[in-house]
Amino acid sequence: MAGVSSTNFTTNGNEVSGEVVTSVTLTPNAAGLSATTAAGASYMITPSLAIGSGGFLESNYNITYTSYTNTITKKPITITVTSGQTKVYGVADPTSYAYTLSTPLIGSDVLTGALIRIAGETVGPYAISQGTLTNANYDIAFVANNFTITKKPLTITATIGQTKVYGATDPTSYAYTLSAPLLGSDALTGALTRVSGETVGQYAISQGTLTNTNYDITYLGSDFTITKAALTIKAKPHTIIYNGTAYAGGNGVIPTGFASGESINNLTGTLTYGGTAQGAKNVGTYTILPDGLSSPNYNINYVSDNLEIKKAILDVTAGNQSVEYGTQLAKILSDAHSTYSGFLGSDDATVVSGTPSYLTNYTSSIPAGTNGIFLEPKITGLTSINYDFVAVNGTITINAAPNSYFQIPNAFVPGSLNEFDKTFRVFSNSGFPSNLFVSLSIYNRSGQFIKKLESITDSWDGRIGGVLQEADVYLWTATFIDDPLTKNIPRSGTFILLK
Repeated sequence: MAGVSSTNFTTNGNEVSGEVVTSVTLTPNAAGLSATTAAGASYMITPSLAIGSGGFLESNYNITYTSYTNTITKKPITITVTSGQTKVYGVADPTSYAYTLSTPLIGSDVLTGALIRIAGETVGPYAISQGTLTNANYDIAFVANNFTITKKPLTITATIGQTKVYGATDPTSYAYTLSAPLLGSDALTGALTRVSGETVGQYAISQGTLTNTNYDITYLGSDFTITKAALTIKAKPHTIIYNGTAYAGGNGVIPTGFASGESINNLTGTLTYGGTAQGAKNVGTYTILPDGLSSPNYNINYVSDNLEIKKAILDVTAGNQSVEYGTQLAKILSDAHSTYSGFLGSDDATVVSGTPSYLTNYTSSIPAGTNGIFLEPKITGLTSINYDFVAVNGTITINAAPNSYFQIPNAFVPGSLNEFDKTFRVFSNSGFPSNLFVSLSIYNRSGQFIKKLESITDSWDGRIGGVLQEADVYLWTATFIDDPLTKNIPRSGTFILLK
């Protein structure tokens, strides 16, 4: 290897003033060495041919050249990690991390090993270190950089059509879909939220706190809808007694379906009533249908119920009668009459059809002054659209007759000047029905028939064949029609013929 001029030398400083050794020739004894000889190899360098300034020549000095041993040192090189190296969360690392060299390696030299990074797979920066990357012939200066794991793109889409009914509680969470499954055991934390509000309407569902730090989330929202609740308002049934006036209104309502804490007071409008009940007056069954209320939060279903108008009570009172003892039952009944009490509104007797008949415990033989004798109207003959009937008894007062209806004398005096005792006959007052008398037969003490009276006007003058009979006791028997009026009158008796 030839020598080369070099300034890389030192002297002992014995140069003449003003003269300087400017170069020497350095000749290496480097047989077998090359540019790619590994660092650490050594060889001798021999100096010669010193050249100086100012005409300085080697011949002017006794120069002693001292050889020295030279060692091949490592070549300085800088490895710089390429900045901006990344991967998306969940993706495998590259097979190697990129870098640049401050100068090319010599010849076919290569670096062995590889850069490495700090372990970790979550999103964030991780320092890339020199790792095992090396070459024994190079003095490596290392400039680090970070490898960054970036967030994995993920789209969260709130599910369309999520709803609840007014008054119900929200779902425990709002549904969503993901554009791709999460990796491994990854999970999202937090939850979607919605705009507050509890009345019927639409409320935007937002991302809320739903997140995962390893994902770059794009959120697509939708609306949560509160729908109207079903509310049933049913009329209360109403039963009233006919009162003669037209029905108006209702009996209140029974609501079903209100949200907790709400009532009819939370509705707007005025409760009204329709149906066939409005204006109904007569006995019957009619419908009451509520209406008139509204709410933005309820679908209201109105349900009818019935108004039942029942018959009122009308008293049918038999007229009181005051009669003489022995009055015929037929006369009692023919004189019977009734009055009505309890009419409502503008009603009067024209709303009653039919004629009552009567029941009674009266007989003509009941003694005067007897209490508890009544006349009872029989309701079976009466009808009315709006009334039921209650029979109220009338009282029959039995008075004593001013005189008996008929009398059979217990004595008579034939030829007497007194018209009433000169003959034996049946006496009757004007109230006695003569057609009830049939006959009366007279017998002497021995039971021998003497005479028969054929009518109420017949009499016996005490003679038989014109011969006045002896004063004596005589017998009589009478026959009358079997009528209650006469059943307690004696059918036989005695009388005395006096002279």
